[in-house]
Amino acid sequence: MKHGVRQERVRGKAAGLLIGLVVLALAAAWFVRGRIRSQTAFPGSGSAVTKHDKPSGTQPNAPADPESDILRERVAALYAQGATGAALDALKPLLDRPQPAAVDLVSAASIRLQKMADLEGARALLQRAARISPNDARVEFNLGQCDFAEGNFQAAAEHLRRVLEAEPDDLPTKLALAECLELLEKPLEAEALYREVLARGVDFGGSWYKIALYRLSRFAFEDPARAAEAERLIQEHDLLEERGVVTPNASDVQRGNLGQVARPAPRG
Repeated sequence: MKHGVRQERVRGKAAGLLIGLVVLALAAAWFVRGRIRSQTAFPGSGSAVTKHDKPSGTQPNAPADPESDILRERVAALYAQGATGAALDALKPLLDRPQPAAVDLVSAASIRLQKMADLEGARALLQRAARISPNDARVEFNLGQCDFAEGNFQAAAEHLRRVLEAEPDDLPTKLALAECLELLEKPLEAEALYREVLARGVDFGGSWYKIALYRLSRFAFEDPARAAEAERLIQEHDLLEERGVVTPNASDVQRGNLGQVARPAPRG
């Protein structure tokens, strides 16, 4: 009898161990799935992005300061939640320093530009950041967005060209510059940029690739000789739509990669 009870206990332990292993395997699978999904979606929009889209953003030039980094993490989290006022309040101790870091000035400018449409306040912060960190791609991108919002497309294009000198693979900047060039009635230059985005392929380009497909198809539809090309482009666009690659909304496009409020870069 005791032997039978012992066998039952052994079988029970084995069954429990097997169930535990299954649970661990399922948990690992869900973790990996979550990691993959987090690398292929804009925060809060569900639109597919690419490895180069850097949805979270980092601050590459922020001084090493654990206390400041904690504040920056909080600012980025509040910004992602849409808590604009709270994010600016959290930034205040960093901005009130005698010599604030350029990344903090850019973060404040991004919030004022994107969430509050405060062009004057954003530009003043970006000009301060430019004096601290000349030729900073984030500063140039946001200044370009300020100029674009004011209808100064020539100045915006100049800023965006400087961004691409530092970040030649930044696809949202290519798209922003192409849009400026369209408005400046330079369609050939704009089309060339859209083709550069497409040349990187959908695996790299993701949602930005999809935007380039649509915009390039507009050029093709305007020329009867390019009807076949237009049809091919729109069919590929629709195929991506069926696959769930969502077109970025206006805020996603304005932020791009370099207009986001960045988290501090990992230390060590």
